[in-house]
Amino acid sequence: MQRLRPLNDFIFKKLFGETENIDNLKSFLNAVLNKDKTQELVELEIINEKELTTDNIQDKKGIIDVLAKTSDGTNINIEVQLTNQDNMDKRTLFYWSRIYSRSIVKGEDYSNLNKVITINILDFNYIE
Repeated sequence: MQRLRPLNDFIFKKLFGETENIDNLKSFLNAVLNKDKTQELVELEIINEKELTTDNIQDKKGIIDVLAKTSDGTNINIEVQLTNQDNMDKRTLFYWSRIYSRSIVKGEDYSNLNKVITINILDFNYIE
């Protein structure tokens, strides 16, 4: 009998990235973010737009594993990476910056930018 691996992209997205399983995502985020009962995430929206849009056809695209938004506008990006491609720091910053910059539109004040939290789940040692 073969076991399903929760870090498999398809399985992970089914467990945490679909609206019908939002309670799994809430529990996971409350645990990872160390939220106590007074701070725990109660309202959470899963964002189904998984492709980071580009301004130019030649710009680098990114595909997000799980993206959610809290009631205060905080975006939470969860990425699963199984193999070390020696670019996790740059990849994380790239995804984070795209999510951060799309939370504001022309004419808005920079104070309207929403907080972005990125959680990387890695199946390899990245930090010694």
